[in-house]
Amino acid sequence: MKRKTKRFTLRTRNKEVAVLQAKPWVYVQNPGEKGSTCVWLVCLAVSKSKRQINDWLNCKKNKRSRSLSKNMTGHSGPQPLYWAFYQLKRIEEYIPDWDSLWFWFDAVEKDKQRRVYIKGFSKYGNPNWQYLSEKDAFYFFKNPVLQ
Repeated sequence: MKRKTKRFTLRTRNKEVAVLQAKPWVYVQNPGEKGSTCVWLVCLAVSKSKRQINDWLNCKKNKRSRSLSKNMTGHSGPQPLYWAFYQLKRIEEYIPDWDSLWFWFDAVEKDKQRRVYIKGFSKYGNPNWQYLSEKDAFYFFKNPVLQ
């Protein structure tokens, strides 16, 4: 099965751009089965320009992408985070059964961001999301038996 990148964009009140992107990251072949499962990498970025976000998502080595890694949510406050949790529910429905989502975050204020995400996942997210403390990431496995 061909998996395509899923991308959601929001324009905030402060004219900033928030992008939540889920792209196929690692394919895992199941022994004894025809198909494979996939781990999707989920990223959230907030910036003034789409070009800066695209540079950061594509890991470009330039000033625009480096400056984006120094901000947590820009100047829009928690609005992009609430929106991101809502969009994560849509991504959960979009991915095929037996696939998983890997929500990895990277910021200068990592402790603050971790607290915000843990609170957000417990309040707005699916209860099947798990926090992996050794990786500083959240993990979701779509099991059709449990749903």
